[in-house]
Amino acid sequence: MATIYSPLINAVRQLFDLQADQLPELKEPIKAFLAGGVAVHYWVGVRVTADVDAEFSLEGTGYRHFLPIDDVMAYVDDEGRTRAIHIDRNYTPVFALMHEDYVARSIRLGDKLGGKGKLEVYVLAPEDLAISKMARWAPHDQEDVAALAADGHLDADELERLALEAAETAVGHNPNLLRINIREAINHVRAHQPPRPSV
Repeated sequence: MATIYSPLINAVRQLFDLQADQLPELKEPIKAFLAGGVAVHYWVGVRVTADVDAEFSLEGTGYRHFLPIDDVMAYVDDEGRTRAIHIDRNYTPVFALMHEDYVARSIRLGDKLGGKGKLEVYVLAPEDLAISKMARWAPHDQEDVAALAADGHLDADELERLALEAAETAVGHNPNLLRINIREAINHVRAHQPPRPSV
């Protein structure tokens, strides 16, 4: 079940509302595609992060990664600790492994994550979120994919198909290492996904 009201998600909502307050009136909203730790937290309710990995796109301009305002939002987590979150200006999906159809599969959240109509927020679908973590495949990427699988969001066979399709169009990645990472990731999903009901 999606996480809509955790301290982290509430902080992201406030951050996006603050961004919206400082933006001029727009003919079209800026689309924000959430990835990274915030997206994992949205899907499974675990994972704390200090930055918002998001791709911003101003519709009709061809200008992506667009949001002109810098802000940090402080919040108190479930354990009473003060934390802060900010938008990562260095994030770009270019360096991750991404399937070419990830935008079409993204889930529109409407006003659930704020933005006051000036930001239109989407979250990557679980399979695209998992694929985005396969090129680097660091320990926290492995933990994120395991959490998505354990929560029933991933099907290993379908994920393998999509990941191999993404690898065919990937630029700037060692293809042999990429295939090794994909194989490890799919085995990781199979080890953590709930057992299928017997027929």
